[in-house]
Amino acid sequence: MSKPKIEAIYPLTFMQQALLFHRLHGKEDQGFLHVECTLTGALDRDLLEAAWQKTMARHAALRTTVHWENIEKTVQVVHPQVVMPIEHFDWQDIPAEQQKEKLAALKIAERKKGLDLSKKPSGRLALIGVKADEHILLWGCHHILLDGWSAAVVIKDFFAFYEAMTKGQNADLPTLPSYKSVLNLRRQQDRKAAEGFWKKELAGLQSPTLVGSKLMGQQKGESHFAEASFLLSKEESEQLKNFARGNQLTVSSVLQGLWAVLLGRLCGSGDALFGTTVSGRPADLPNVDFMAGMFMNVLPVRMPLDRKTGFAEWLKKRQQTQARARNYEDVSLDEILAWTGWPGHLPLFDCLLVFENFPWEDLSAGGLEVSRFEGGLTTTYPLTVMVKPGGEFEFLLKYDSVQVSGEKVEWVKNEMFKLLNASKMGTVGELLEGIAAPPAEIALQSKGKGTDDHFAKAEKEKKYVAPANATELQLARIWEKILGLHPIGTSENFFEIGGTSLLSVRLFAEIQKQMGRNLPPVTLLHHPTVQALSSALKKDGLDADWDSLVPLQVSGQKPPLFCVHAGGGHVFFYHSLAKHLAPDQPVYAMQPVGLDGIKQHHSSIGEMAAHYIKEIRTVQPEGPIALLGTCLSAAVCHEMAIQLEQKGEEVSLLAMIDSAPEHIEPIAPPTVKDRMKDFMGRLRQGAFGAVTHMLDNRLRQMKETWAFKQQSKQAQNLQKMQAQLSLLYELYDWKPHQSKVTLILCREFAEGPKKKELVTQWERLAKGGLEVLEVPGRHHTLFVEPEVAGLAEQLRECLLDGTARTGAACLTVP
Repeated sequence: MSKPKIEAIYPLTFMQQALLFHRLHGKEDQGFLHVECTLTGALDRDLLEAAWQKTMARHAALRTTVHWENIEKTVQVVHPQVVMPIEHFDWQDIPAEQQKEKLAALKIAERKKGLDLSKKPSGRLALIGVKADEHILLWGCHHILLDGWSAAVVIKDFFAFYEAMTKGQNADLPTLPSYKSVLNLRRQQDRKAAEGFWKKELAGLQSPTLVGSKLMGQQKGESHFAEASFLLSKEESEQLKNFARGNQLTVSSVLQGLWAVLLGRLCGSGDALFGTTVSGRPADLPNVDFMAGMFMNVLPVRMPLDRKTGFAEWLKKRQQTQARARNYEDVSLDEILAWTGWPGHLPLFDCLLVFENFPWEDLSAGGLEVSRFEGGLTTTYPLTVMVKPGGEFEFLLKYDSVQVSGEKVEWVKNEMFKLLNASKMGTVGELLEGIAAPPAEIALQSKGKGTDDHFAKAEKEKKYVAPANATELQLARIWEKILGLHPIGTSENFFEIGGTSLLSVRLFAEIQKQMGRNLPPVTLLHHPTVQALSSALKKDGLDADWDSLVPLQVSGQKPPLFCVHAGGGHVFFYHSLAKHLAPDQPVYAMQPVGLDGIKQHHSSIGEMAAHYIKEIRTVQPEGPIALLGTCLSAAVCHEMAIQLEQKGEEVSLLAMIDSAPEHIEPIAPPTVKDRMKDFMGRLRQGAFGAVTHMLDNRLRQMKETWAFKQQSKQAQNLQKMQAQLSLLYELYDWKPHQSKVTLILCREFAEGPKKKELVTQWERLAKGGLEVLEVPGRHHTLFVEPEVAGLAEQLRECLLDGTARTGAACLTVP
């Protein structure tokens, strides 16, 4: 009977997904690890090869590949048998200094070559002879499959097999549990208890603790990691241990406390927060510590700085909290963010403190001395501090120089060293006061920054592409929620607007939650825009694009406002209104079918209203609808209210702006003389802002008129559309409905001779009542600056009243 080709298939954890995404997207794979140790003594190459293959057979993680292409869910696959040969190098005839150079060059080349995690084997092993009786073992592996603890476990087992084989015996190693048993235990954990703990632990947190700065290049995913280090002498290290023992504290607790104090000084915060690594291995699973795999997790450590309390006393309280946290280590950072309601786009922290506690001691095996074990440090955080305990404590700082300056790292080194050697710890406040002021970061002058922001905003608005269908709209809302940006156009690249590996995992978790589609985060690499991702999500091709619905502002959960086009056909004039409404107020415009000159125009107001309602329901599937009409669209909104009423549905707001239910002679546009009189009057009043807006509007109108004349085909299409709209309005049969009408009049209309006739006709049709409101401004400038701000303010109140009156539900994504 043939052996199975696959031993097991498992899902990736949150951490693994983030690491995979970072590997595929980043220019440099920060998950690549070099595990290194020195072998002294005569070795048997054949036995070493055989011992390594036995190690591969023992640990499933060494026989695992990762797969993400052309599958719905990213998985790791365990193979029953994988061979990883050892590559041999002989550098014995090379001087020691050149050996160091060649080793450094080899590591760089190996890192650059990388690992194809989808192919067997998912690692490489090299044995480098530097002397007749000395070799360097260099193992290239990946953090997606192995954590630091596991690397030490694998090397220990490797030489246990070698030791046994040199004696002709079998290695006596403990039986390993399966990874499936680990997953089963995780599923059985009390998530409610974990949620309660982390909610309480992070309750009242006002702001994150951020060491890095968003400098140029970060938003495009660029990172340039560098390292710095310092060493405590044996005496200094012993002093640290004695302080911990004397106060019944662990050394790691003391280091966490000192790091929290330093962060508080650096960030100017009394509530320090940073990440730390935990083993992630279920404590009640026998022999789990002897397994190899990616179990490690990153969790937050919160340490509010109690300035008046003694440092040791303060640490004892925090140590108790950390002891309780060990019961809830097996949760992802994403779950914690969701439980606590923390904004998904905002990190809790951006620095790690890692206390290396690998199960390693130099060992002897088959005549070999195995020493100088190095597990490597991999990170994607802007700043990571790794502490290597021992006779002499070593501190390694790995930082992204794009976000953390070398000057800041030097300050951290110096001040941390001073804290570690403080002759008297005293209170937390005294420790804070003893730390030198942190280096000032280079800041843009407010004037220049404001100018940059202005142009950046203008450029963004110019490039903004609105969603074209329901799927794009839903995705745009999710992107805005995860990235914390408003608005996000459908052509914007996720990675160029702040997307990271962790945010990508959260993004796809939200897509699964809201849309029921399970896609691996790596899908984003090939589909980095809303438009592209919408295509990937569709089973049978793209949604049909909307014919009429035009999203103006998609952010927010409030019931949307739908603005129907006027007699001119276009809806561009609603843009300013949308910007002046609340930032969490979704606004959509409805434009007529046929503007492109290809699709057939609607043949009646009734047909048009039915089509608009159908498209509106793709955005707002249920609940009362808020409508706004002006000019000829009053008839369309009126008919939509009638059709909704016939279906047993409500209108939460039926706002008519300067509109008559039947043909009333319109107020003539202002003459040149009128405009000049208005212009000079505003100049005399010192209303220079209004004058500027008038000039801008006039210039814009001249440009639009010129462009309109240059595009004769488009002009013809528009003229046909306008003629059709006028005809449909003429033919429309006005009938009463039971909805309330809110008539909003500019001051020009409200004080003019036609107001009474307007009110009388609406009272005849609006059986649900008529509300008449007045706003400052003139009819022909009501939707442009500065008058549009007053109109928007009035509409905000109307929308609130309508929601309260009808009980309109908040928007839910379809």
